[in-house]
Amino acid sequence: MWMQLMKTPTTWLPWGTDVLRLGGKEPERIWDLTRVGRQPPEWDDDLVTEQACLKRNLRFHGRPIEFVDSASRNQETLMKLYRQTKFMLAFSNTANPTNYTHPSREYITARWVDALACGAVVAGIPPKEPSIDSLLWSGATLDTGTIQREDGLRVITQAVHTWRTEQAERNYRQALERLDWRWRFATIADFFKESPQRLNDELQLLHQKIEQEHI
Repeated sequence: MWMQLMKTPTTWLPWGTDVLRLGGKEPERIWDLTRVGRQPPEWDDDLVTEQACLKRNLRFHGRPIEFVDSASRNQETLMKLYRQTKFMLAFSNTANPTNYTHPSREYITARWVDALACGAVVAGIPPKEPSIDSLLWSGATLDTGTIQREDGLRVITQAVHTWRTEQAERNYRQALERLDWRWRFATIADFFKESPQRLNDELQLLHQKIEQEHI
């Protein structure tokens, strides 16, 4: 998903996430694969997917079913789940189309960047879009090459067996540098030739965090 700046029809801002406050690189991951959001038909029944994962000794977490009235608490709960998983399932809107997705323009949504902010790898079929290729990095996604569950699980199982904590660390570090909302707000502020002190303070914290990750 991309946001368009006013009066600049060719300038687009990519989706972002609160990597600084809610992201993480936890080395211990309870879940091998987590499902959030819309999925292709063969992946839609969490009970069936869980049984298929158990046969492969994969720990699967289905869609979250408990939500609270507070949007911020919901987001915190979701991000905590992402910080506990190695791989998060998601498919491009053209690989898994529906009547409310764009029929041809591929994009990523919040669950993609939220998962990466928490160190998880996004498994499924990533969008084939140059702007997204330049936004993400090697290792951010795992291409299963199919929307079929069994074929996809074979790819995911192999990736789980070779997963290392360094993957979570790299995804978190790259997300800090590329996906945090503060970079998007800074672009908007620059466009309007503004320099909000609150934003500058937050950007300073973000820079400090990035420096710490490179030590």
